[in-house]
Amino acid sequence: MEFCADIQAILEDNPFVSRQILFSDEATFTSNGTVSSQNCRWWTDANPNFTIKTRSQYAFKTNVWCGIYKSYVIGPFFFHQSLNADRYLNFLQSEISNFIDNLPLLERQHIWFQQDGAPCHSRLDVRQYVEDCFNERVIHRFSEIRWPPRSPDLTPLDFFLWGYLKENVYIQAPFTDVGHLERVIREEIRKITPQTIRRVLRHFCDRTVTCMEREGGYVEAFV
Repeated sequence: MEFCADIQAILEDNPFVSRQILFSDEATFTSNGTVSSQNCRWWTDANPNFTIKTRSQYAFKTNVWCGIYKSYVIGPFFFHQSLNADRYLNFLQSEISNFIDNLPLLERQHIWFQQDGAPCHSRLDVRQYVEDCFNERVIHRFSEIRWPPRSPDLTPLDFFLWGYLKENVYIQAPFTDVGHLERVIREEIRKITPQTIRRVLRHFCDRTVTCMEREGGYVEAFV
């Protein structure tokens, strides 16, 4: 409720703020057709009716970071090891810093950054770097505008991107190796149009309103 109220207050002064937020998230994709249940929910009205055939019990995986900003998807960036705070900080200092540096000055002065409360996001030096990089225009577990935990129905990557990828990537299984899986992920992300992302961000704003109306309850069945 507090988060949605904060967003609504900002929207009153700046109706385009959702296009100034860099939403971010990570998910684990495996060769046997699953993504991390910790940060992905997939709602559907019908059985998707796809199966994954595997030749052995061995499953390979890749960890994927993506961002949504304005009208496009940033990434994917792949991590073949678990994403701890050191690796995440190095990623921010290289890839995200480079992304920010290449934005026009006016955009750099207004961009926000959102991340959830995962342990690798919460270490003090990581939080300090994010706040310095974005001049405290941040949304995370410890910021002034706090990201609410366990809220996949408010996260654009959760309520749209990971479900979209799961449906369109895994239908192309089996995968020969992790490189094959990552190529398919890249190809499917490239198919996402700017118009789709703009609709997703409008949907994010609508969901904050619905969440307020539902007094903090889940909104997926009502939007």
